[in-house]
Amino acid sequence: MGKIKELFRKNKGEQPGASRENIEKKRQENGPVRKKPERRFTLLVEDAVRPSRVQGTIVIGMLHGKVREGDTIYLYQSSKPAMELVVNGIETGPRKAVNVAQNQQVGLCLDVGEKDAIPRYAVISSISPQEAADTAMVENPRLLGLSMEYPRLHTNQDYINLLLYELCQARFVVPFYMDQPPLPNPDGTLSFGKDAKVGFPSLRKSGDEARSVFPVFTDGGALWNWKDAFHPEQPKQIAQIRFPEVIRHVKNGNEGMVLNPFGPVPVFLPLDLLEKVEQTDVYRKLSGVEKEEKERNS
Repeated sequence: MGKIKELFRKNKGEQPGASRENIEKKRQENGPVRKKPERRFTLLVEDAVRPSRVQGTIVIGMLHGKVREGDTIYLYQSSKPAMELVVNGIETGPRKAVNVAQNQQVGLCLDVGEKDAIPRYAVISSISPQEAADTAMVENPRLLGLSMEYPRLHTNQDYINLLLYELCQARFVVPFYMDQPPLPNPDGTLSFGKDAKVGFPSLRKSGDEARSVFPVFTDGGALWNWKDAFHPEQPKQIAQIRFPEVIRHVKNGNEGMVLNPFGPVPVFLPLDLLEKVEQTDVYRKLSGVEKEEKERNS
């Protein structure tokens, strides 16, 4: 399949959705005010420019959710720690500076120096990084941000490579059923007793009721969109699983996996693609398979 992780060139030039004069004017009038929003939003960066009259960088892309000027946000890039930034300005079109934008194409002005060039398909989000694994719930802001543009970009190989790169290292949340309580591990995952009976629900593939797919979720909000995920007479059980475990479940009679099947944006990946990813060195390193093999052989 080739190398999953790809490098991107920075596109130079200005876009009509980010007038440098208007953003700089609003920034001077209001000053940076850091606010950690309770709202959830993501934006997949499709261009990043550094106009001469604006301090910082303007990132351009489709906003999913609501952002306000002064919001604290996080910049997610492959192989780099998340960077905390503040939104210093917003534009929704030529000379259209606004204080608030929602679910539309925007330009966001961020204090990012020239040495920290923002690549195409980086993700901007209000979702803060997880400091440690949680036994109940996970967050995958970069994977979520990438998945939001899947219907539009699924034929773009650079985009698909980055999506697969994030899948390899992600932890997912899934519902399950069992007749014995699970045992927590130090890393936040769960183990099941030798005699425990455990079941993970599957979904019928759209348009073909005879075939099933294995559902996984980036976060609790995406999971709760599945109204019938839990049996009303059984306790709600939630587990974290990694990508290798997802592939094992898919191979157990499923046609593939589906990420966030009930929204915000479903992403279906067939078994043959997952098997190709499984053979790559990048998968073995990011998923932890290589490390586990070394520990077993040491």
